[in-house]
Amino acid sequence: MTNRKLDTMVAVFREVLNLGPDRDPRDAVPGDDWSWDSLAHVTLVSALESEFEVSIDLDTSLSITSFASAVEAVAAAGVSFVSEDG
Repeated sequence: MTNRKLDTMVAVFREVLNLGPDRDPRDAVPGDDWSWDSLAHVTLVSALESEFEVSIDLDTSLSITSFASAVEAVAAAGVSFVSEDG
């Protein structure tokens, strides 16, 4: 069973954080080890808003500190991550 929206989220994280195939974006957290600095954070939030066609408010954007919290933020903006396969 796949979830295209989660796959898209992985792709956004991979692109914004410039992650190679050996790094799992679902493990990403802010910090030098992941190249997730303040500029990457703003870029990530902007990319999520663009990709999912949502608006993420400032307080919510500041709460994004992991892949899971990014999924929660996008879901709170109205995107359902329930698997399309069933």
